[in-house]
Amino acid sequence: MKVLMIGPSSQAKGGIATVIKNFEQGFNNPDIELKVLTSWKEGNAFKRLWVFIECLCSYIAQLCFGGVSAVHLHVAQDGSFYRKMIFLMLGKLFGKSVILHFHASSFDVFWNKQSRRGQAFVKRSLNRADNIVVLSEEWAVFYRSITTTTVTIINNAVNVPEQTTYDANSHNIIALGRLGQRKGTYDILKIAPQLKLKFPEAVIHLYGDGDIKEIQALITQQQLSNVKIGGWLTDSEPVIKTAVMHVLPSYHEGMPMAILESMAQGVPNISTTVGGIPQVLTHKQNGLLITPGDSQALYEAVALLLNNRDLCRDISKKAHATIYTHFSLTHYHEQWSQLYTNYSN
Repeated sequence: MKVLMIGPSSQAKGGIATVIKNFEQGFNNPDIELKVLTSWKEGNAFKRLWVFIECLCSYIAQLCFGGVSAVHLHVAQDGSFYRKMIFLMLGKLFGKSVILHFHASSFDVFWNKQSRRGQAFVKRSLNRADNIVVLSEEWAVFYRSITTTTVTIINNAVNVPEQTTYDANSHNIIALGRLGQRKGTYDILKIAPQLKLKFPEAVIHLYGDGDIKEIQALITQQQLSNVKIGGWLTDSEPVIKTAVMHVLPSYHEGMPMAILESMAQGVPNISTTVGGIPQVLTHKQNGLLITPGDSQALYEAVALLLNNRDLCRDISKKAHATIYTHFSLTHYHEQWSQLYTNYSN
């Protein structure tokens, strides 16, 4: 059978690109041919439009002549949703099974902003899909409340080494992903002065795109010498291996790839009780969980790990074991193979 996958370039920034890259590099089923079409690349508006049109033309050609059995669409909110609905409608027009794979971190916010007519359009669109795949039980409950389409939970997954090289004596605190309010970056800045006084050797490294200028201005204004901006990483593994912990105090999430990737390397995580995060992190077992926006709890969690390196080592072992057992790419691709087979024409 042949499956068409539509989504952003695997070389783009963000978790969806990482998921697609894992498919491109690791999906290996002799009974399933997986063809990836790129619908979005970074660049100016003209370039993005051209990529979309080119993808759309290739998609129609594949639907007509490519022997396609099923379509796998990677979807977020806002523009991503509307673009993918064009692919959904065309796929159904040609009688193909279409799977919507939702990565949206705040689709509930997107839904609540819609007018009554807008919500009706979203519902009709979702109801036309054959299956909706989400990243956590929390998101499954939400999507089931707005569609009659079957909703399946498939957690994100990553490559997991057999052993880790975690250094519990490191002084590097890292935060990976888009810098901004949603990821809790400003909450990290709030605790930086207190951390500097109590742990002068600790350095917070912020890696990602987003509100770089605004955050750099705050760092300069407040003289936060223990906070460094490192830019976007095309390969995060070397940086992860230098870290004593990864901090992601997000307000909205699906299932962050940064958490899975850092846990796979045995790095303890501090994150929040949103999206699919509580499905992978268990408080004081394989990580630490706080409430979004609670900067004091964030400081106390960071201080707890910096004060107790034995606890760091214990969490490190359990974090690696969690990802190795439940979030490996082998099991992940087996789940997708089964889903493709179920919905093949």
